[in-house]
Amino acid sequence: MNKVVLTKAQLKILADYIARRGFTDPVVVMEILDHFACKVEEKMAQYPSYSFEEAMYKAHEEFGVRGFQPIAAEFEKAIAKKYKMQMRDQLKKIFTSPLYIAIFLALAVVFYKGLYTTAPHPGTFVEGANDFVFWAGIVYFGVFLAVRWNVFRKPKSLVRGSLGAMSNYWYVPFAMNFIAPPKHLAGNSAIVYSVAFSIYMVFLIAREIAMFRIIRTAEKDIAEADNNYNAVLG
Repeated sequence: MNKVVLTKAQLKILADYIARRGFTDPVVVMEILDHFACKVEEKMAQYPSYSFEEAMYKAHEEFGVRGFQPIAAEFEKAIAKKYKMQMRDQLKKIFTSPLYIAIFLALAVVFYKGLYTTAPHPGTFVEGANDFVFWAGIVYFGVFLAVRWNVFRKPKSLVRGSLGAMSNYWYVPFAMNFIAPPKHLAGNSAIVYSVAFSIYMVFLIAREIAMFRIIRTAEKDIAEADNNYNAVLG
């Protein structure tokens, strides 16, 4: 059985075929195309009488009723797992770095003193809210948006979706508890509240540092996928 290698023009036809089935993200298209092209080449080698179009339709039939969806779904899981593992590894590096440990201890002291000092006083910006935590939340939210801006301003993609899922918006209600702490908090309650707030803020800052590093990697992944897409299909 002679080996068949598809031409660039034929790969372009396959990519257009994939796009007509709703897959337009270059990262996903290239993954599906890899599987699809191999299957078409196998068909053309196995059945020399097949035209390219016949081999293409026969190859697509072998993917079953769901077509390319299982490939896309598995690839999405793999991408999500990749970035989650990177987050875990980055957090491990950050929390074992003497420099970051020193920085986090200093920040923890600042957060603790800031909240503990202002806890007994009513807020002036938002009724019932603690001024220090209110502004800490505002600054953090600005950092949160800035870290993600380069990726999230781009068209929707699998990489963007995976990073968005890691943004963990679950913490917003928890953070809101700090933005509006109980009035007249004092004594042991103020100490416990301030310690919890300090630990929480340090954790969020560490996550943003890790996310910044991961996004830099993701930007390279997106650029590489675009380059491959243009090289093969451009």
